[in-house]
Amino acid sequence: MSDFFFTFLDRSLAYDCPSCGQLCCKRSGLALDAQGDLLKFAAHEPRLAVLARPVAPARWDIVEANDGCAMLEPSGFCHLEVTRGRAEKPLTCRLFPFNAIARIGAVRVVDFHNVICPLQDVADARTGQPWAALAAEIEAEGDAALVNAKSQLPPDAEKLRWRGVEERVRDAIAGHLAEADFATFAAWQEEVAAAQLADRALPEPHSPSLAPRVEALRQMVAGYRQLFGVQGDAQLAAASRAAARQVALLSCSFRMNLLQRHGVPPYAVELSRMPRHLLATAQLVELGLLARQRPPGLRAATETFQGAAPVAALLGMWDRPARLHGEIPIQDAPAELRTALGAASKALRKGGRSLGEALLEGLRDHPVHLRGLALSQLAYGGAPLEIA
Repeated sequence: MSDFFFTFLDRSLAYDCPSCGQLCCKRSGLALDAQGDLLKFAAHEPRLAVLARPVAPARWDIVEANDGCAMLEPSGFCHLEVTRGRAEKPLTCRLFPFNAIARIGAVRVVDFHNVICPLQDVADARTGQPWAALAAEIEAEGDAALVNAKSQLPPDAEKLRWRGVEERVRDAIAGHLAEADFATFAAWQEEVAAAQLADRALPEPHSPSLAPRVEALRQMVAGYRQLFGVQGDAQLAAASRAAARQVALLSCSFRMNLLQRHGVPPYAVELSRMPRHLLATAQLVELGLLARQRPPGLRAATETFQGAAPVAALLGMWDRPARLHGEIPIQDAPAELRTALGAASKALRKGGRSLGEALLEGLRDHPVHLRGLALSQLAYGGAPLEIA
C-alpha cells in the first residue's frame, strides 16, 4: 500500500464536466502512458495515431488537432467514456484533474491541475473528490509511469520533518475558511515555522498568543492596500474574505509547489518565507476580485499564484530592511512610468527603512496605476535590490 499525501482537504474540491463550459485540457495535450494507454488509444482512434509523439520516458502526448481535447463531446463528456466505458479512458484522464502526482522519497504526493480544470470549492459540504477513491485508483495502476514521476524537496526537508508540517497546515485549512482576511492563517503558519525550526511543540490554530503576529501582518496588508489605493473600496471587505478563503483552501497545494520548484532554497528558509508569500498572494487575489466584473473562482487564484509569484515574493518582504544599489531597470517604459521608477529608485537607495516604507514614500505622489506598474518592474526587472 502506497503512502499518500494529499495537498487538499478530503472531499473539498469538485468538478462537473457537463456544466463546465471549458475546453478540457486546452493547450495541454493528452498524456499517454507508453505501456498502458498508447496502443489502446491509437487503436480506438487510429486517425490520431500519427499525432502521437514521445515527450518523456514512458510518456507520449497527442498533439491537439482542435480547440481542446479531440475526445471531448459537445455535451462535455468524454467520447471514450460514453461509447466504451470509463475503463477505456487513458489513465491521466481517469484521474484528472487530480493527476498531478509525484513521488517524494517513499511518499506519493497527490495534487491537482487547477489551472486546466476550474475546480469548485465544496469544502463546507464536503461533497467533492474523496481521498480513498483516488488512492485506490492510483494504487491499482502499480508501476505506471504517469503516477510514479519522481520529484524532490530541499535536502533539509526530511530532517525538518516536512511531512508532519505540511499535513498540519493542510488539516488546519478547514478552520480558516471563514476568516475575514488571510492574516490569521499566515500568522499561524509563521508560528509553526518558528516552532519547527526551534524543535518545540507546534502551536494550535487561533491561539491567543498569535495576536501580536496577526496584528503585524495586518499592518503589512494595510500597507499593501495603501500602495494599491484600495483601502477605501466599498467592496474591500467582501473581496478580502473571498480571497482569504480561496488562498486558504489552496494553501497546501501552493506550498508544495513552492517547495518543488527549480532552485528552491533550503526548507528551513522557505518554511519561514512561505506564510508571507501566501499573504501577499491573497492580496493580489483580492485586487483581482475588486477589478473583475464577475467573481473568479479557484482557477483565477491559482493563475495569480503562478503568474505573479515574483511580485508576491517581493511583497512578502514588505517589512524587511531594503536598499537598492543602482536603479530599477527602465528599459522601454513610457515616460510617465520612467518618472515613477526614478522616484522609487531614489527612495530605495536611501536605505535604513523597510521595503514597504520606501515604496510608499517613493510612489505616494504618483497615480495608483503607475505604482502597480513600478512594483511589477521592480519584481521582474532584475533590479539590484538588497533585502536583509
